[in-house]
Amino acid sequence: MIEPRSIAEALEQDRSKQAVARLVDRMAREHFDLEDYIAVVKDSTPPLNWLMTWTLNHYYDAFPHLPSRQQKLIWSMLGETNHDGIKRDLWRILSCVNLSEDLAGEVFELSLRMIPSQHHPIAVRAHAMKTALNIVHTYPELGHELKLVFELLKNDDSAGIRSRAKNYLKQIHKI
Repeated sequence: MIEPRSIAEALEQDRSKQAVARLVDRMAREHFDLEDYIAVVKDSTPPLNWLMTWTLNHYYDAFPHLPSRQQKLIWSMLGETNHDGIKRDLWRILSCVNLSEDLAGEVFELSLRMIPSQHHPIAVRAHAMKTALNIVHTYPELGHELKLVFELLKNDDSAGIRSRAKNYLKQIHKI
């Protein structure tokens, strides 16, 4: 098992995309404890803490299986951080995995509040949009609520948010 402290040390030495790809491969082969990993992230200072969540993001992008207990660890960490880059990575992780039923509702509710809010960075809002859409794929009865939120985005300041909302509305209609 690869120790999270070893991952942190490797990132301190080399932060390149190639190094992160090697770490992700090693994490997949040797496995790691997510709870210990998050503890190291929390104990680390910027930019290392963000680089570790960025690496974790790449890991779950390649290997999107995340058991319910571990989803709750990610969700808890998301609620505790104020770092926009870490929030973006954690939302992206949530957008890559099939959320458990007991967490999906809570995540969906927060998504609905965050998506139209100009107080959140565009990338965080975009990943919250994708996460909410994924939840609607699993629970189609929530589609109407998300559709209403996406329709409010037609006049959003961000062209990217407007475009994403338009494309996601089409997907909701197909569901």
